[in-house]
Amino acid sequence: MRIASLGLVLLLFAVKPAIAVDPETAARQFKSTLSKAEITATFKAYTDGDRTAYRLTPGQRGGLALRNMKAETRAAALTFLRAFFSPRGMAVIQGVFDREARLAVIEEEPDYRHPELYYLAVFGEPGGGRWGFRFEGHHLSLNLSLDGGTLTAITPVLLGANPKEGPSAGPDPLAAFLSNHENAPAFLNEVAKMFRDKERAALLLKGAELETGGFGVWGHPHMEVTGPLDFGQQR
Repeated sequence: MRIASLGLVLLLFAVKPAIAVDPETAARQFKSTLSKAEITATFKAYTDGDRTAYRLTPGQRGGLALRNMKAETRAAALTFLRAFFSPRGMAVIQGVFDREARLAVIEEEPDYRHPELYYLAVFGEPGGGRWGFRFEGHHLSLNLSLDGGTLTAITPVLLGANPKEGPSAGPDPLAAFLSNHENAPAFLNEVAKMFRDKERAALLLKGAELETGGFGVWGHPHMEVTGPLDFGQQR
């Protein structure tokens, strides 16, 4: 069985934008491609309760899934993500997608294990005080909070590897996480590399905690990073 959409996802993340866009501009461009119904589903108040919901399991999330985006919106969503994440970070996201496509074949569940069931949700007005976003699906949850254009929190971060071994073609973007999933300092350094501003990310990860555990027949770990500024809220 082949997952026809996987090639589209691979192409989407392979194309490099010619010009780097700042986060606020990228958010506005993304929003401009949405219908009124899509804006209602994707853009919520910063105080909305869904902002602090996160999970690793498959299923529907708040926001808009890659699978349901038209081409213009996909491109804008990609530009938005690249405003925050480094090529290393985008490779990690792609690595999770690739594993999900493998699961679709292994389990013969092309709709349930779909490599485009990853949702982007934005909370608050980008650039206007406190705001943030979540990008999430099976075995991936990235939660960022900002004050204006300044990152204030990048936790919680959830990663999973299922199957544990990635596709054989090329290096596995999750390999460094798997090999360091019991070495918190090394693991957190890998998380920091996922961001365009690695130094800021490393600063925000100071004091963060790493929890890992085995789960399921594939022997893959779930990896959760939490910190003192989860969701941008002071404890």
